[in-house]
Amino acid sequence: MSADQASASPAQGTWCSPGALGNLTIGLLIMAMVPAMFDLVDPSTVIMTLPWTIPAFPVLLIVVVLQFREGDVVGATANGVLGVVLMGQNLVRGLLALGVVFTGHELPGAAVTDGLKVDGFVYLVGGIVLLTVGWLAAHAVSLPGGVAVAIGGAGFLCVSAASFGLGSALGRTGSVGLTVIAVWLLYSGLAMLISGATDRPSLPLGRPLGRALRSRADPAGPQTPGLPHRPCDVHRHPRAPLRGAEQGKKEST
Repeated sequence: MSADQASASPAQGTWCSPGALGNLTIGLLIMAMVPAMFDLVDPSTVIMTLPWTIPAFPVLLIVVVLQFREGDVVGATANGVLGVVLMGQNLVRGLLALGVVFTGHELPGAAVTDGLKVDGFVYLVGGIVLLTVGWLAAHAVSLPGGVAVAIGGAGFLCVSAASFGLGSALGRTGSVGLTVIAVWLLYSGLAMLISGATDRPSLPLGRPLGRALRSRADPAGPQTPGLPHRPCDVHRHPRAPLRGAEQGKKEST
């Protein structure tokens, strides 16, 4: 194949960044849990979140795989922890509640009480992960985004403390933190979607705090959940044919 033919052929094996899809999906899932988080509905209402969590779960798995594929280790890890694991547990809880309704058997009281302790340790780890991601994001990508992610991490720590029996007020405080990160995820996801569709900056997403790290940050590189990224930047598959001058140079050698 000549260089002219290669440049005229369409790109193959190309992918757009899944960042906007991941942000919007996780934001939607958190918002679906807001009534339960603030005790506005009966806990059994978690069953009614199944129509949202079941379709969203495979979407988040695809997002995480694609982010790992394009080398976004931080974004894929954070989306995996926040979206697939922490939000995926709502899917399992909904299925358990649905099973209780169909069988008519209640879960043992000890299982419910001791389950809160299990949740406490998981939320503790999730909070630490999000605080770390928030710190990295604030210094390297976006200060507002990093702050929002850190607030979400603090929210998980509060929910963890409430799970250990340190007060229901901490649980409500944690719910506020999770709502903040949900709002940011929805906002940033829409901004990334509009920016990718119009190929121009849309809604502001902020700048990084650390100048030293900012000089190393690639503005079109991998994204952290809820942080600015150009969602239609194309990532070519390693096996995709080279185009134009690259193909001609390869053939000449």
